[in-house]
Amino acid sequence: MDRLKEMEIFAQIVETMSFKEASDALGIPLSTVTAAVKKAEERLGTRLLARATGTVEPTVEGVAWARRCRAVVQQVEDAQAIFIGGSPAGNLRVDIDPALARHFVMPQMPHFLTANPGLNLDFSSGNPDAEFISANLDCAIRLGNIKDERLSSLDLGGVPAVTVASPSYLERYGMPATLDDFKGHRLIGSSADPSSNSEAIAFEVYGTRVYRTMSKIFDSSSCEIRLAGALSGLGITQIPRFIAEVHIRRGDLVVLFAEAPPWPETVTVSYPLNRHLAPRLRIFLDLLSRIDFSGKDQSLAP
Repeated sequence: MDRLKEMEIFAQIVETMSFKEASDALGIPLSTVTAAVKKAEERLGTRLLARATGTVEPTVEGVAWARRCRAVVQQVEDAQAIFIGGSPAGNLRVDIDPALARHFVMPQMPHFLTANPGLNLDFSSGNPDAEFISANLDCAIRLGNIKDERLSSLDLGGVPAVTVASPSYLERYGMPATLDDFKGHRLIGSSADPSSNSEAIAFEVYGTRVYRTMSKIFDSSSCEIRLAGALSGLGITQIPRFIAEVHIRRGDLVVLFAEAPPWPETVTVSYPLNRHLAPRLRIFLDLLSRIDFSGKDQSLAP
């Protein structure tokens, strides 16, 4: 058995957590699967799988080896696709903000997957930035940047945002008349950027960014959580317009200072700097570059 086939088998075992399912998926005898693991463990001098009754679990070393195997097998398949002119195929692992997925990316998937039937997309959300590389992700899509020198980032455009509060909150604390009228008000801040001041919000006034601070009740990197807090009457927050729009139309939220909107949030896609830009990732990045994240065709008018 060649080394590449052995790596493909081990990656499939860890993917399915089953010798039998790996055997079925690859169309090879179960004995071949068992032999491949035995050979790998003997050559590497370590146990890769912890075998218990009815279950197969990789050891710490097994998890690391499976990632390496998966990456090598995928690179070989990518190289072959380039030379034989085949369409991109294989697994594409994407970590994405759920709101961006729901509003912008998922609507593109039916056509994208029909055009690329060999792709298998694996979407996740919430992987800590520090675990980006170890999670073996192909890319991550975020509101804001992932600050990591090991990553390349592509700016996908700005997302307009709004400053909002619920009618119940405004009834209790009053409607601020000017940008200097936030005394006694409560802020639901954003902790998406660790370097930012989560007790301040920014407004665009004649092309200049103006900051105002107020007492913070809580902060969150999740715009969905900030939205929930605002709807519950906990405070004033700034969130992407596309998330707030339906609630504004219903009257659940009130837009504050529409003439001085928040500074737009940038959507970025990041991917490992030293990783070969595989065809499957390249066509996905091309899809992302064509999506209008600005939402210019959306209106807040009732």
